[in-house]
Amino acid sequence: MKKIAKVVVGLTMAAAVAATAGAIAGCGSSQTGEAYGLTHGAGYVGYSKIVVSGEKVKDLVLTEVCLPTEVTAAETVAAADKVTGTYVKRGKVYTADYYKSVTVGSTAFTYDETIPEGSQASIGYKTSDGTTLLSWLSSEANCKAYYEAVTTNAVKVTVGSEQKTDIMNKASLSKEENGYWTVEGTSKWKANRDATVNYVKSNGVANLTKLKKNADTSIWMDGEISTGATWNDLNPATSNGYFSYAELIIKANEAVK
Repeated sequence: MKKIAKVVVGLTMAAAVAATAGAIAGCGSSQTGEAYGLTHGAGYVGYSKIVVSGEKVKDLVLTEVCLPTEVTAAETVAAADKVTGTYVKRGKVYTADYYKSVTVGSTAFTYDETIPEGSQASIGYKTSDGTTLLSWLSSEANCKAYYEAVTTNAVKVTVGSEQKTDIMNKASLSKEENGYWTVEGTSKWKANRDATVNYVKSNGVANLTKLKKNADTSIWMDGEISTGATWNDLNPATSNGYFSYAELIIKANEAVK
């Protein structure tokens, strides 16, 4: 009986040790959250992915893709496949030739040249029931579908009898690749993005909505801590109908599973 009791005690202790080890391992495990949404004046689709372990941010992705109006129709494209869109912004008239038909997944958009004054050119893309591209992208699921279509080169542009995927692709629409905000060979967009990511990895997300821009240097500050970032939409006073970069990161953090 004593021998059996010792075996039972031994097994119980082993189980307790294993449970404790499992709990410790669980505490150190990484968890991930993702978020998609309109960013930067509702002119782009942003994506953020955060990996955390406890209170520590282990990794952070922050990126954006442009909307279809970033790509204008080539001069050689037949008139039937493009539309001349005219829109007015801050009293200035802009005109460009856009591809007439663009498809994201199973959703087709056709460009309507009638753009209300003050609206973005991208509002010209509409579904068959009149839903504008920007309205369609008010859904996070649709932002995800659009982002994934861009990054996997799956956005289809109708040219003649073909639906081409080499026009509005990752190279032309992703800010990682299309040279967006590049000055004298340096990507200002990447520099600001990287500075924001490095700040969050070092300091967490707690103070993102408290960041303030230094009036002299234009750098976003966390008290005396410099983020090194100067872009306008890191944490603006207001963001109507779109996410600031801080808000998108926080949204990803809230989605941690």
